[in-house]
Amino acid sequence: MSRIPSLCTDWLACQPLSAWNRAVLWQWMCMRPRFNHMPNRFEGNALTYSETRLLLIYGRASGDHELREYEEMKAHDVGRGCCFGTCIVSLSVL
Repeated sequence: MSRIPSLCTDWLACQPLSAWNRAVLWQWMCMRPRFNHMPNRFEGNALTYSETRLLLIYGRASGDHELREYEEMKAHDVGRGCCFGTCIVSLSVL
């Protein structure tokens, strides 16, 4: 909690974001869960979009699902990131 003021100051110093940084942030917050949720849903994974976003963006799990479903989603995220050449997946999520 003591880092919040310094992180806020750093964030405000970066404003306004460049077009490149806005695009990266958009991909990270919006497209990443979408690219992972739909293919896994078609394969029978029961995680909802909200649960997928919570898992991939914040590294938290909610809901009553099998561990296998969470692991599948995280593995698909790593594979997707490497295929698209972004690899901005944090190893702390794994």
